[in-house]
Amino acid sequence: MVRIQTALGRAVADTFSNLLSAVGCLMASFGLDAPLALFMLCILPVIGIVVGIVSCHIRRSSGMALMEFASVGAFASEVLTGIHTIASLRAELWAVERYTTHVADAQKFSVQSQIYSKLASGLVGVLHSSLGHIRHHNVQSLKRRFRIPSHGTSEKTAVHTKVELT
Repeated sequence: MVRIQTALGRAVADTFSNLLSAVGCLMASFGLDAPLALFMLCILPVIGIVVGIVSCHIRRSSGMALMEFASVGAFASEVLTGIHTIASLRAELWAVERYTTHVADAQKFSVQSQIYSKLASGLVGVLHSSLGHIRHHNVQSLKRRFRIPSHGTSEKTAVHTKVELT
């Protein structure tokens, strides 16, 4: 019971922390670059739907892998406990085939879960780099609008000062 209360308390704290962090980041992004913030708000539901779908697949595949690994362990302990009975029935090949089938299924679900996880990481990376590209484009357009030089200062805009040592 204590573990459940601790887990729920941590989940509630994490939820409020993430919510406040998201609101703070949103306010900062509106202050820095409103068009980019609006674009992020428009893209946010799409990201949420994609992440939700992928995380459902990850949970399902991970659950199936855990169930298969549990059944493999249970079957192995069952076989080892009744090894004399299996030997007397000459069912060693059957036990090995069944164990191999369970292990192969567990590996398949585990690999599938990892594929979904890497797919989610790749999608987040693509979204992050595309937002970075949009941000760079907006910064460049602001520099052109306000005539701010892109790299260093040019000779026309540089202010030359002469410092005299006495």
